[in-house]
Amino acid sequence: MINDGWKKPALFHVVRVGTHLFEQNYGRDIVIAGFLHDVLEDGTDVSENMIDVEFGNSVLQIVKANSKNEDINDKQKKKEDLINRCIVTGKSACIVKAGDILDNFFYYEMTQNKDELLRHCVPHAQLLLSKLPDKYAGRIFQRLSSKMDEVVSVYI
Repeated sequence: MINDGWKKPALFHVVRVGTHLFEQNYGRDIVIAGFLHDVLEDGTDVSENMIDVEFGNSVLQIVKANSKNEDINDKQKKKEDLINRCIVTGKSACIVKAGDILDNFFYYEMTQNKDELLRHCVPHAQLLLSKLPDKYAGRIFQRLSSKMDEVVSVYI
């Protein structure tokens, strides 16, 4: 996985996301989708059908919602499309996206990459949290909001 010249180890990222969701006692489909959330983007040998057959349609829908639409060239529109699909797909997809963003915060703080924190993590968190329906409230979204506020207060 390449992010504007910064290599982020994709395998470790998805393992951390899935493990974090497991440790927070989320259900089977959310945890599995956490481990698989980037596989359609990064896993060239994995198809939607394979995910559906092995893990079920619920997991497939969460993974699809969390996958970038590569047909959209504009980065902002691509980000908005992904977040909108998570919202439409449901709370489970939003939980996985929140876990993904939280791990991105973790990684870019660990690597002291202020640019990615401010250009990638904060805008993604803001967009997800601003579009999140009230009925989707939960501890992972509270943690995401707190982490975003913390990063903004430190780096801006």
